[in-house]
Amino acid sequence: MVVTDTMIRQQPKLDNIKLLYKYARSPLTLQQYLDCQCYFTSREPTPFKQVCHDLERKGIYPNLLFKLLYFGWLSTDLMESIGAASLIQLSQFKGDVQALLLDV
Repeated sequence: MVVTDTMIRQQPKLDNIKLLYKYARSPLTLQQYLDCQCYFTSREPTPFKQVCHDLERKGIYPNLLFKLLYFGWLSTDLMESIGAASLIQLSQFKGDVQALLLDV
């Protein structure tokens, strides 16, 4: 597929990807990953602010959620600016957990 400048520079998608990329190397433990997976399983899309509030007591902060969004384990609408009201959910992506846990 050929990607043009116009496709790459779509806003706010480009800014969202830049934001998520900053957190790609945030350390993530297996327990944190499992806690996130358990939280999102069978859950409707939930506002980012609510997810942060619910998972904070388990030591899961926004940087880890951004990492999971960056790697596609969680999903949101990237055509809307990521903020407190952004709905996030477990994605259908089934990838290698080991790659996610390694420091990229």
